[in-house]
Amino acid sequence: MPHLPSVEFLQLTRCNELLLMSIMAYTAITVLWIGGFPEMISFPEGLLKNLTLIKDLYIHHCPKLKSLSKDVHDLPAIEKLVLLNCGEVESLMEGVRNLTSLKYYHVKECNHLTSLPDEGFQGLTSLQDLFIQHCGNLRSLGEGLQVRHLNSLVFLFVRDCPELAALPESLFNLTALKTLRLYELPKLASLSEEIGNLASLEELEIMDCPHVLSLPASLQKVTTLQSLIIDSCPTLERRCAKEEGEDWYKIAHVPVIVINGQCLQEVQTRSIWLPPDDNFVKLNFDGSYNPFTHDAGIRGIIRSSAGTLISAYSWKLVTDKALAAEIQALLKGVGVYIVDGLQNIIIEGDCLTLIDSLRRFGTLTWDVMVIWRKLILALTRIPRWEVRFCKGRET
Repeated sequence: MPHLPSVEFLQLTRCNELLLMSIMAYTAITVLWIGGFPEMISFPEGLLKNLTLIKDLYIHHCPKLKSLSKDVHDLPAIEKLVLLNCGEVESLMEGVRNLTSLKYYHVKECNHLTSLPDEGFQGLTSLQDLFIQHCGNLRSLGEGLQVRHLNSLVFLFVRDCPELAALPESLFNLTALKTLRLYELPKLASLSEEIGNLASLEELEIMDCPHVLSLPASLQKVTTLQSLIIDSCPTLERRCAKEEGEDWYKIAHVPVIVINGQCLQEVQTRSIWLPPDDNFVKLNFDGSYNPFTHDAGIRGIIRSSAGTLISAYSWKLVTDKALAAEIQALLKGVGVYIVDGLQNIIIEGDCLTLIDSLRRFGTLTWDVMVIWRKLILALTRIPRWEVRFCKGRET
């Protein structure tokens, strides 16, 4: 490759090892994608040694990969790690412990994984978001989800793990956890009464878990819970029927309750804007769409941690999708952010589809793919960003 020392974003897929080794010269890289190496067992020694500025590392489609370079332990700035379709992922996970700056950890489509390693989370004291998705043979989350290791974890998403039958007791001691999402877990049989220990829990979502037959009585103690969403859990849906279901008394205190797409309860709470940390600014964005006229409006506001207005925008446009309006609203705000030369940003909006896709660094439907790619490209120019969902209010 040509020598471009200022390159910050680099993606290498299905190339030879010689080309892979050339990344050692790109010391300014902050975002690195490596994938499509079907025969690679381990990273070449020294591959990441000089890449000390890496913040986001994506490793995908390396089905025989058993170990990462030892240099991973010496990446002081890494904040996001994604392991997608990697064979010996258990040993990989053990190899990244003690990454004290890691905030986002995503394990997806790793079908050789049967259990999360108990030692795999040691030292991840800054970890905030953990995603475990589409791991067909995962039977246990292990006992590694300990509060002494994960005292900053606020978001846990477990999805499409058809062999997972139970959640570890240690999970329910994660006192900082705010969002717990359990999707497509057909063998999951129950939730522990220990859920009452989740003193910070604000969002609980249970979808397509048909063998979860009731909610724990201790859920009454979780007074921080702001929203409960249940879908495709037939017995649970019946037991949570408003005023009549056997479990209603356990959840009646929750302001927002949505069962199988129907809002059973929505208690209006006072809108309040919560400031970001001192070294962040916050972008609140929103898009609106009229399906009859195809008119859309976008707006956003950027404020400092002190609440001082930095920038605001409002714009009209024509589109054919409500989701496209939301993406345009965010893209406009990101563009303003880049022009103003700001550093760290919290992105907050009420479009759950968009927020989830950004958290997963996933894809959206083909009809918004062009504008989605523009947004992802723009976000790669931002040193550090986080996304949060707010339900129809600034939080």
